[in-house]
Amino acid sequence: TTLFPIWYGAQSRLNGYHTALKSAGIRSLAEAEGDWTAQSGYSATKTMFRQYDFTALVAGNDQMALGAIRALADLGKRVPEDVSVIGFDDIPEAEFFLPALTTIKQEFRLLGKMGIEYLIHIINDPDSANGQQIITPELVIRQSTAQPAKR
Repeated sequence: TTLFPIWYGAQSRLNGYHTALKSAGIRSLAEAEGDWTAQSGYSATKTMFRQYDFTALVAGNDQMALGAIRALADLGKRVPEDVSVIGFDDIPEAEFFLPALTTIKQEFRLLGKMGIEYLIHIINDPDSANGQQIITPELVIRQSTAQPAKR
């Protein structure tokens, strides 16, 4: 189950999620849109859980994951015993969620630095070819994920 906003960055994350699932032979049960906020993660999780009984949820960012964790608690579900939750960004507060949030670490300083360097390069040489650089994210495993319980 996933919670992703519809913006370009979110679409890239969602595409990566689909690619990873496909390569692992796993299908997504449901998807919902949000707006990066904890409130949208909360609302979407409650809506999805009325329709589906899932054991894992991937949120497009850590704030949406926070809302999802709260919604699951309100639904009587334990994280990670009943539902594993993973976020994206590794915001400074992620390790202080209850439970501490498993997340994908994004190097925002490096991303910003590379963006400014690329902008300066394009300004100085407008005829240069567009390029793309990839920053490899890092999985940070904490307490919000576990092996699914046998059903």
